[in-house]
Amino acid sequence: MIDTVLLKVASRCNLNCTYCYVYHLGDDGWKDNPKLLSEKSIDDIEKSLFDLYSFQGKSFAIVLHGGEPFLLPKHRLEYLLKKLRHRLPEYTTVSIQTNGLLLTEELITLCYTYNVTISISLDGPQNINDEMRLDHLGRGSFYRIMDSLRLIKNHPFSNQVFTGCLAVINPLSNPKEIYNFFKKLNILSVNFLMRDGNHDRYPFGKSSFESLEYGK
Repeated sequence: MIDTVLLKVASRCNLNCTYCYVYHLGDDGWKDNPKLLSEKSIDDIEKSLFDLYSFQGKSFAIVLHGGEPFLLPKHRLEYLLKKLRHRLPEYTTVSIQTNGLLLTEELITLCYTYNVTISISLDGPQNINDEMRLDHLGRGSFYRIMDSLRLIKNHPFSNQVFTGCLAVINPLSNPKEIYNFFKKLNILSVNFLMRDGNHDRYPFGKSSFESLEYGK
């Protein structure tokens, strides 16, 4: 039974986070993928997801991901959301995981219109976030993300759209500092993730491939 479908709507990103599992852990497959989801692919996805729902008789969560999903032009994002809402049950949850840099009032309103929630990636205070979450010019992203957080928290539809933050944890950072940072921002939900590993570097806390769930 499938309970979550992750849709990669953009294979490019406007950030260049040094820990990113897509661009910095040895797999260059993204270079061969289309930069953005096409309308033809959206039509195919609509059919495939409806077939999946019909087959298993139960709905599933849909997460729009990237790269950076808001690199998808607004008109094409709306086309995708229309298709998803047209064929799938009304109660199907659809969410977007974004770095926030491209967030606008119009996009927030669009997500509200189609009952889509938004989570923003932020790793903690400026000294922690800007250690790894850099743009392609090597600049930190903290203050731009904070601008987007203020935008969505002050938006009239904030309570319906904004679900919280996702933070990738640096094991060497102070957990109390990170916790107090998000608490002070009054972020009600924060999903903490550890960094991924690859064949050359084990994930944090793992010392061998045998210690990994998929290495057993």
